Amino acid sequence: GQGEDASILDYNEPPRTQPGLWCKWVPTSDGRGIEWDYSEKFYHYIEWLRYIINNFLKRWGYTLNGVVEWEGEDRNDFGKITVKDNVISTARGEIIYPE
Repeated sequence: GQGEDASILDYNEPPRTQPGLWCKWVPTSDGRGIEWDYSEKFYHYIEWLRYIINNFLKRWGYTLNGVVEWEGEDRNDFGKITVKDNVISTARGEIIYPE
């Protein structure tokens, strides 16, 4: 999925200002929000969200609000990302087994 691009200095390392090589947050179809693109294995999703807010949305005068729930491969890996007025908070889920 990578084409030749003269602006890319290293195809195997992200620029030092970016959280990773692949951002999987994309604009929603109506252009009023962002969402996961549903591709496999999204790494650094909180860091990418922070990057998008700080480097684009704030600069363009947009404010992000919303909630995203995540669920990883491990059944104990789940939680919620909340964004309120461009401030990100997270809450990890916890399975409590009856005794």
